[in-house]
Amino acid sequence: MTIANIPAKSSAITRSVVTALLQSPLFPSIKVDDQNRANFRSTFDAMGQGLGLINSANLRLQPVAGIPCWEAQPRHQQNQDLILYFHGGGYCFGSPQSHQHLIAYLARRTGSTLLAVDYRRAPEHPFPAARDDAVKCYLKLLEQGVAADNILLAGDSAGGHLLLSLTLQLKQMQRPLPRALCCLSPWTDTSLASASIQQRAARDPLLTPQVMAEFADCFTPGLSPLQRQQAPVSPVYGDFSGFPPTLIQVGSEEVLYDDALRLYQQMLAAGVEVKLEIWEQMFHVWHYAYPNLKEGRAACQRISEFFAATGAMA
Repeated sequence: MTIANIPAKSSAITRSVVTALLQSPLFPSIKVDDQNRANFRSTFDAMGQGLGLINSANLRLQPVAGIPCWEAQPRHQQNQDLILYFHGGGYCFGSPQSHQHLIAYLARRTGSTLLAVDYRRAPEHPFPAARDDAVKCYLKLLEQGVAADNILLAGDSAGGHLLLSLTLQLKQMQRPLPRALCCLSPWTDTSLASASIQQRAARDPLLTPQVMAEFADCFTPGLSPLQRQQAPVSPVYGDFSGFPPTLIQVGSEEVLYDDALRLYQQMLAAGVEVKLEIWEQMFHVWHYAYPNLKEGRAACQRISEFFAATGAMA
């Protein structure tokens, strides 16, 4: 139950180059509107597929409960754990394809099978469609004989939101909870009440207050910010008592910085064994750039160590 500040490891030049690439035409601006959404989705997927080829990502389609999932197997299986992974993208974008290089890398680092859920996205499928998909997958795994103590949940950005929503729903249903959770730059409050949304807007090279507002409108259409200040649409307002051990990682430059900090504070107050890592000079989900950033590789290694430690305690 600690907060750890992790200093930057890459050179300032490397960090500047990566940030410049994120803000260049090579990384298209996030477009949520109907006219541009499909193009951004395909571009994001193509980026991940390209990185997957560079990094020898090898995923295979493995549907669970009728929901498309993509499985990554480590070269050397070190344990019986299964990581259920939820990609980010504001619930509007992203897929296992866009994240395939990161998915494969986490499988290799942890020595665990990783199953990435291709959940339904907004605005075509607003809340609770993605959560319902996640619940179906999880319950099907239990039905297939996977022990809850061998299931680990991980997700970035909206995927962090989704794993929290899933766990809150499992708790309400009185079903066995996973052994541990890991939230990478999680989005936890769709009402956008966190002060850092505005305070860090000029520092975040990826997300803006406007884009976050568009994501929230697509994910929870028709709800006012006040109506969004409740679980499950904003899990930070949920009851975390009885939650499994949780690791939260966030970059110091993110507009979602306070979403992570508030989640930590709420979990701590509920008695959860929780750790918050603040990675200095890092942007939103810097793990995605692990081929270029030492911090990305180091963060994935710390995730592996965290999951292994929870296994040793089980």
